[in-house]
Amino acid sequence: MSPNASRLIAFLLFAQALFLGSTFRTILPALLLTVVAIGVSALRRWQLRRFEPRPSKRLVRWCKRIGFSILLGLTMAFSGLWRFSDEMSSQQGVIFMSLDILGHAWLNCSLLIWMLRPFQGHFMMLPLGLVVVVISVAAGLRSSADVGSSGLLCGIQPCIPGVADCTGLPPEA
Repeated sequence: MSPNASRLIAFLLFAQALFLGSTFRTILPALLLTVVAIGVSALRRWQLRRFEPRPSKRLVRWCKRIGFSILLGLTMAFSGLWRFSDEMSSQQGVIFMSLDILGHAWLNCSLLIWMLRPFQGHFMMLPLGLVVVVISVAAGLRSSADVGSSGLLCGIQPCIPGVADCTGLPPEA
């Protein structure tokens, strides 16, 4: 991967953290985590270029994959606990709290993936980033009133099959 692509990934992760942090009023922790992840990724790239990696055996590769899965799950769990403890005190509502927890968990998962795979990243970083942006936009649309929450649900309604129309009228045959 070219150095420009690594810079592009760093910029996109920084923009995601900025967007998510400004939506949920967590701009300082989100940017701090992103800057740390960018630094760790740069150090890992330098380390991997300096020392030639040895080919690993099949068992070692499977252990690394299992460890990666466990680490990803722990990242999501700790991100959820962090945001849940912050959101319970503000009483913003279930929809906003869910969007907040999911957005931060998926941003942190993208950062973890990039720290562990500093050269190429992972193909899942793109959908995770897109979902983080969509969650931020959806959370920005909602208001603290019930009208905002129902408006958000009515906007999502066409994507969910079998749900009644938000207008209350029977669907046309």
